[in-house]
Amino acid sequence: MKHVIFILLLTLCPLWAQANSPRANRPGLSAVQADRIAHKVEQTVQEQTVDAEMDFFDAQEALAKVMEEYPPEMISWQQFKKLNQNAKERDLVSRRMDLKDAQQDKNTYKAVFHNFWPNYEFLLKRFKYIFIGESHGTNSTPAEMIRMMQAVRKQHPDKRILLASEFAMVPDLETFPLQRAGSSVDIVQVYPEVKQAADALGIDQLALDDILGAKELYLWREGKTTFLLAKTGRYLIQRALPRQEEENIINFLQETNMLLGTSPFGLLERNRQWARYIQAVQPFYDIIIVYCGSGHVVGTASTDLPNLLHVQDRPDTGFLFLVPTEYISPETIKFYTDAEEASRAQNLDILEAAKQLEKEQDQIVDSLSQQATGEWTDRTKPFWGESFAFIPHQTWPQPSNLYYIYLPETGVKMPQIKPLPKKEAPAVSQPQKEQPAAKQPKKLRTVPPTVKGIRAPKPKNPDNLRYGDSYI
Repeated sequence: MKHVIFILLLTLCPLWAQANSPRANRPGLSAVQADRIAHKVEQTVQEQTVDAEMDFFDAQEALAKVMEEYPPEMISWQQFKKLNQNAKERDLVSRRMDLKDAQQDKNTYKAVFHNFWPNYEFLLKRFKYIFIGESHGTNSTPAEMIRMMQAVRKQHPDKRILLASEFAMVPDLETFPLQRAGSSVDIVQVYPEVKQAADALGIDQLALDDILGAKELYLWREGKTTFLLAKTGRYLIQRALPRQEEENIINFLQETNMLLGTSPFGLLERNRQWARYIQAVQPFYDIIIVYCGSGHVVGTASTDLPNLLHVQDRPDTGFLFLVPTEYISPETIKFYTDAEEASRAQNLDILEAAKQLEKEQDQIVDSLSQQATGEWTDRTKPFWGESFAFIPHQTWPQPSNLYYIYLPETGVKMPQIKPLPKKEAPAVSQPQKEQPAAKQPKKLRTVPPTVKGIRAPKPKNPDNLRYGDSYI
């Protein structure tokens, strides 16, 4: 008799489970059962949505708190130059250490190269922090960046993902830098296509940098002197506007932002601000993609963003460096040439001894890259390498989470982005739960507003900026 009961249970249990499954044939269910299933599905979707919204608002509050702890500090142009001199000495010490590390790494790390399109879903699936460094001035790097975002979202469809980007910039002192996916807040986008892709993929965005003057010019008078305000990191630098430049304020602002952003002090303070922003919001995201120039990731040990974030040696941190090989416009080349000359003329560039150390380090890197790219046969496809560490007394080489990707000479086509499907719950008769009221981030304090009576030309359309003619 026991055996008969056991056989009946084995026979009937699957039928009972199927009838009560959410995938059951709805017409075969009673009205009460169908209503319960629909309500449970809706409740789950609502809870996930509310959790995501609450995490975003908590991230906004955490970031607002950090921004209040480090409010903007106004300094003069002379004070900036003095602080930059100290940063140059710091840079020199750091570059000495960098050169020793490069000489040691040359014998420790070996790269294995491939001549086909990388499978980013496989390469990036284990990382929480993904640093993507690029060389500015081409269309291929943002296109390849979008392919990476697609792969991350496809691998992690339900994860909360943040894009922290150098190429999303706050245009004034009131706009909040953390934006929900799909937000239309006035953030300056150097690569609008990347923002559009992030929105379609449900990826929030954190604007890391500032570009004062893109929306309105911060000018005021003290006596007969007109001052213009620029920003690097948390520092607001006031620079006297020469009378001969009053009719050409935009060019003067471009030069000022360029000098600040490329100076050792400016680079350090920008990276410090980026690190503060990312550290504030990282507990509320599962994956953080950092997209910036390669120099912010592997410039010098004292200013590198991963070091400031203390994630350099974590096993869940990945580094990808995009190296374009396509044609770079003369306008872009001229922009950087002018930047170097202006910085040298103002004595704001790195010390001569640091330049020599940088040259020796570049020679090591160039010799390795030339040796590798000699094996690049099909230049219509990427040539990419993954780095392995050969550690003494270990049989197998250890992966170092480091990838170099030489993009094809023919460029990278812009991928097609499909928006994420919206989660919809079936209609039910039960009343919906009230969602919590949205929290609003606090605003930063402002600086002296634009003084009336000073006429200034309107800035260029910031949405169409590229590195060849931008303020950066």
